Amino acid sequence: MKQLVFRLVLISFCLVAVSGCSHTLTVENMRDFCLASTIESPGKKIDVGIKPAIGNYDQIWCYNSIVEKFNSRREIGKFCSNFVDGRSSFKPDYILSLEPQVKYESSGWNYIVNFPGGIIFAPAWHGYTYYVKIATNVAIYSGDGSELKKFTIDTSYSIRHSEFDRTWYPAFQFCVLNALGGFYTAFVYDNDITSHVKNVIKDNYSSYVVGNIMEEIKAFEANKSVR
Repeated sequence: MKQLVFRLVLISFCLVAVSGCSHTLTVENMRDFCLASTIESPGKKIDVGIKPAIGNYDQIWCYNSIVEKFNSRREIGKFCSNFVDGRSSFKPDYILSLEPQVKYESSGWNYIVNFPGGIIFAPAWHGYTYYVKIATNVAIYSGDGSELKKFTIDTSYSIRHSEFDRTWYPAFQFCVLNALGGFYTAFVYDNDITSHVKNVIKDNYSSYVVGNIMEEIKAFEANKSVR
């Protein structure tokens, strides 16, 4: 009887531990990159050309997200996302160059979440903290190719998440070995979450970047009308 009770308790504990070893992916600070929509329908729409994308997979993802958002703006007239001067008869009002730089980081505080946090299942209810930092370098040129402005749009997303493949050790080993076993999961970014993160932040990121770029372009347009 005692053996049966012990087994039931052990099974129950394991089920609770396993079910509590994951934390749903949450982006903590998307509101930091929200801009109020200021879409207008001017008499003359703005024609925009964007230079071809270059770079790795992450940079292409950023580029495509921005292009999609630009294409949905009502202020934009003719639009070319692979613009190379001289290759077509298209003469845009503005030419853009986009060079996003993406970094993935893990927070050092994750170590505390593992040990001694593993004793109270902290990886599950708190989650590990990761950062996705995107620095989008933008250059705006006039239709004749003259440089008007260069600037960087920074978006740093704070992520909370944990999966069983990283939390099983802290959850089950209630001893000093947590200090060693949790080292890797604490300081190494979890690449498994990247595609999910991109799906969550795509609209927020692209809206923020395009909104900032359009503010600059509208300022140039306003200066034209004053002259």
